[in-house]
Amino acid sequence: MSDFIQALNRLISMLDDIQPIPSTGKLMNINLIGHFGLNRRLVCTKIAILTVVFLWMSPSISLASDTKVITSKVQKLASKSRNQSINWSTSSYPDSPQVDQIDDYHGQAVADPYRWLEELESQQTVAWAKAQNKLTESLLDHQSIAEIKSNIQAYSNFHTIGALSFRGDYKFYLKGWSGTSTAALFVESIKDGKPRHLAGPDILNKPAKKLTKKPETSKQAEQISGYWPSPDGKHIAVLQSKIGERWGQLLVMDVASGKVLSEISEGITVGLTGISWSRLNKKFLLTRFDAEGKQRRPVNARIEVFKLSDRSLQPVFVPDEKEDRTRLSLGAAMLTDSNRFVVSLRNGSDAQNRIMLMDLDHPKSPALPLFDKLTANRLYLGNKGDQLWFYTDEEAVNGKVVRLDIKQPRKQQVVIPESANPISANSRVGGNALGMFGERIALTYLEAGGYFVKGFDLNGKSIFQFDVPASGSIWGGFRGDPETDDFYYSFLGVGQPSSFYRVDSNGKQTLVAAPELPFDMQITAKRIYVKSTDGAMVPVVIAHRKDLDLSKPKPLFLYGYGGFGWVSFAWYQPHLMEWFARDGIFAVAGVRGGGEYGTPWHEAGVKHNRQNAIDDYVASSEWLIEKGLTSQHQLVANGGSFSGALAASAVAQRPDLYAAAIIDFPILDLIRYVEFGQARFWISELGDPALKDDFEVLLSQSPYHGLSKSKCLPATLVRVGQYDNITTPMHGYKYVAAAQQKRRCEQPVLLDIMEGAGHNYGSNPEEIAHANAVALSFIAAQLARKQSDEKKLTRR
Repeated sequence: MSDFIQALNRLISMLDDIQPIPSTGKLMNINLIGHFGLNRRLVCTKIAILTVVFLWMSPSISLASDTKVITSKVQKLASKSRNQSINWSTSSYPDSPQVDQIDDYHGQAVADPYRWLEELESQQTVAWAKAQNKLTESLLDHQSIAEIKSNIQAYSNFHTIGALSFRGDYKFYLKGWSGTSTAALFVESIKDGKPRHLAGPDILNKPAKKLTKKPETSKQAEQISGYWPSPDGKHIAVLQSKIGERWGQLLVMDVASGKVLSEISEGITVGLTGISWSRLNKKFLLTRFDAEGKQRRPVNARIEVFKLSDRSLQPVFVPDEKEDRTRLSLGAAMLTDSNRFVVSLRNGSDAQNRIMLMDLDHPKSPALPLFDKLTANRLYLGNKGDQLWFYTDEEAVNGKVVRLDIKQPRKQQVVIPESANPISANSRVGGNALGMFGERIALTYLEAGGYFVKGFDLNGKSIFQFDVPASGSIWGGFRGDPETDDFYYSFLGVGQPSSFYRVDSNGKQTLVAAPELPFDMQITAKRIYVKSTDGAMVPVVIAHRKDLDLSKPKPLFLYGYGGFGWVSFAWYQPHLMEWFARDGIFAVAGVRGGGEYGTPWHEAGVKHNRQNAIDDYVASSEWLIEKGLTSQHQLVANGGSFSGALAASAVAQRPDLYAAAIIDFPILDLIRYVEFGQARFWISELGDPALKDDFEVLLSQSPYHGLSKSKCLPATLVRVGQYDNITTPMHGYKYVAAAQQKRRCEQPVLLDIMEGAGHNYGSNPEEIAHANAVALSFIAAQLARKQSDEKKLTRR
């Protein structure tokens, strides 16, 4: 009997060491040993008893003599299970040759041994990238990926509405699968309410949930990057582009027939080209650019007018030679009751701009300066005749609204004075929500990292106020007709995707459109405050399932951004729903560099102050661990695009805090970043390596240059978009090559090239679900390994 007990105890212990196959949670494909919610030890005990009883009763096995054999077989089984997750110790990285590339910056020699990986289309780079992708695929559990992918697709198997607008007798909106940036433009007659496809990919009849295998390499998919209907709704300008491309084409269409009247295919840039229609519906202004060099960078911005009558294009504003035409961005807005228009001139993503007024009826007349000094940010809100309303933060760090008369532009009247709460108006990457609609001015205010909306009349009298829940944010700004008081906004919540509301002149909100979700999972979110290194209070939004037991640490996914004055928030993402189903927590740290407390918060985290943002991220990580929400064996660091460097720097400085890191389409070479994509527009945030002081800070914080041989970083998955022209894949390529060469640790550094992706996770639900299933499978394998290591240390 003692032999039986001995074998039983050994078998229980060995089974308990087996790495769990990641559970698929809510959708019922539950692996009993791996599911977080079951008593793992009890399940292992039951399996062990059945196994040992079977072996004991077998006439061919002597339990007394073969205990060591049984234990050995179980040990091999446990080892095999671990290796199926990720074979950490025997990973063989593809060869990454180093070249003797030394650059001189301000008298300092800087090595760049992986410069060759900047040539994305060279045979050597293509072969290297394929080998890296193949390695990543070989190390991950394909069954786990397939199951997770299927679940993610279930969480995206519904349509969402975006960019809702009403003009004339029509309602316009983008419609597509949840969690994707690819959507089609639809129009409905308000009279009959029948939807009609107008432009964009016809994807709506393709089910989101289909294949479970990895998709083949895809072509660049088309997307709608913006649309602008005329005031009467009879014509529309639609910007179409391919995923990841910065250049697109503008279609001018007749709404009733759906016929394309004209196509402007040159000089149209995604994210920089804007449209403003004349109130008479016969013409519109647009911003066009030239393409410079091999990278085809947008330069030489100018404003042109398109006339419907003869389909002609004519320049109406060309900046003079003294402007920095390599970084200058322009915006134009027609006044509502004349051919006059406002022009905004801004260098890159700078906070300051200038404003001038021009007249299409007098194109040769000089521009009238309204704000001619680069001392503040100004945003045009609207006009009534010669009276113009602007937002500005000039001599008002929290912002104010002023009114001026065109006849006496120097005499400005403060209509809505600065308050203790900043107006949310200074983000350079979206999220601002303010405007003038009929007799109302609507402003979004920041309060301790959150929001509330206030409505005023045109003289500044407060009319209404309502709060925005911490579980999400207003996205896409306010939309409405400048002639009517009503306006619309889209609320994006972590558990509530893209719901549209109408706000009337008294502030009453009415739900206009919301998706029907094919599942029922209640998500809760709250905002807490963490003290950073220097005492600054960092707002952190924490989201999880309402029924989640928080008495023990849970896997936690920590995201941060901290750039361009954007107020980060938690929004609906299908893969996060799968994360929540697996008992995970999602947190967003509002680090400095963002706009959570207005302009001072933004300025405290950019350029030479960037270390503050990293400190805020690390402090948030420490707090989440100290409060028992997670542990260093369960915390996953995440950043993407501009904030890829934030997460990479945090894990480099404090690798002990994190179990894994997911770095998405990042910018990681901070010395050469200005040479690629649209990054030259980011100089005001990061600094200019051509300036000595900026260079020294950038070099000290550049993740690519700062990799250390002495530190073992967490397991890291770097994900890049196949067609990304914003932060090109070269950043991820060079970082991964350098990290693999310098680190000989058990934790891997892997690369995932997301098929079909631009500056996102893919062009359709299939590709996006696969990319995020790879990431969740990678995380699950690493967390399981960390938990196993922790148990072994506890037993010792």
